[in-house]
Amino acid sequence: MHVLTILDHPNPKSFTAAAAEHFMQGAQAGGHPVELADLNAEGFNPLCGQWRT
Repeated sequence: MHVLTILDHPNPKSFTAAAAEHFMQGAQAGGHPVELADLNAEGFNPLCGQWRT
């Protein structure tokens, strides 16, 4: 099973980022291909269209 982990935190050294990395390492150790989607690093803006300020 391909495992996609989605992260959106501004601090790459946060607990959330560490938990995502640990989770991915476990999935990889179990033989699963892993991929990280770091929304913050990609500049993702959760607000769109009329909601943008």
